[in-house]
Amino acid sequence: MTNIDNVYNDMVINSELDNEVLGDPIFICGYPKSGTTLLASLLDGHSECLVVPEETKFFKKVILQNHEDRFDYLFFHTNISVLRKDIVDEPSGIRDYTKIDFSILYELSKKYWRQSEKSNIDLLESLVYGFANATKNVSYKYWVEKTPLNENYLDVIQQYWKKSKAILIIRDPRQTFCSHREYQHKKKQPSKIMIANFVARWKEGIRSFVHFLKNGGTGIIIRYEELVNDTEAVMKKVAHFIGVSYENNLLYPTRAGTSWSGNSAFNENDFNKVTPRSENYLDNLTKNEIQYIEYHLSELMHQNGYAPNFNKPSMLSVHAIYYDLHPKFNKIKRLIFVRLPQFLKKIFI
Repeated sequence: MTNIDNVYNDMVINSELDNEVLGDPIFICGYPKSGTTLLASLLDGHSECLVVPEETKFFKKVILQNHEDRFDYLFFHTNISVLRKDIVDEPSGIRDYTKIDFSILYELSKKYWRQSEKSNIDLLESLVYGFANATKNVSYKYWVEKTPLNENYLDVIQQYWKKSKAILIIRDPRQTFCSHREYQHKKKQPSKIMIANFVARWKEGIRSFVHFLKNGGTGIIIRYEELVNDTEAVMKKVAHFIGVSYENNLLYPTRAGTSWSGNSAFNENDFNKVTPRSENYLDNLTKNEIQYIEYHLSELMHQNGYAPNFNKPSMLSVHAIYYDLHPKFNKIKRLIFVRLPQFLKKIFI
């Protein structure tokens, strides 16, 4: 992982801007395909919330750029750039942005940026300012940013915005791994999801959030399964946590104020309502994959109410499972058990 401590320490924290105008931030956290986008889309309908409709990748990528390049990088090299399109049809779901004039958004944000001290705080807030004014939604109290794995940057977030709050949404890690891998298969440039890396990042995310809470951070953890099966109860809990009144709009997913059908990796989408997703990892993961996840995440799964399917394997079995799953060893097995016999057959037969 890139060491970004020096980047943060070099920042000039601007505390003189009128934060009452912009409101206080809510950061949605969670591993990809855990329901982060669904939660953001439900908050999008609340009259007192301004939800940035696309992921900014602000802490992971934007603030690592050269200072003079960061503003344009945010608008043209992150998901914010898709706001230039009227209709977005991607594996991450169909979005309708016909009501957003990107040029106005960009110019309003740039105006804010030029008049600021040009800190990283100012950079993200310039987007919030531009989006609020471009969409004529200036009566909100809280603004919301959602980028998966935000939980790994909560120490920095807390340093930047003292009154910030964070919501971590978690999902059964077996289904999360299954859905994330399926989602990657749909992309034009898919990333290979290694099971060992998944386990490490899932574990790191929860531990980072718990660390944030223990160090005085204001946060809440919700489960995806409860959100889709009892949406009203969970959203009442979320509204109370944020500090806003409950509204029925919190039951209907929207993106930038327009109805949104979802971004299910298995195409289980529906307009205007939250649809419970089938937990289909048993049909899509091998026994070895499930056992590997259950073994390494058994404690966290138990703490969060996810029961194992199999008895805990021995350490020797886990190592055997890992070697079976690792692509490097799969290549070796193919070389020994497939290619070598074929080669010998050509020589001796």
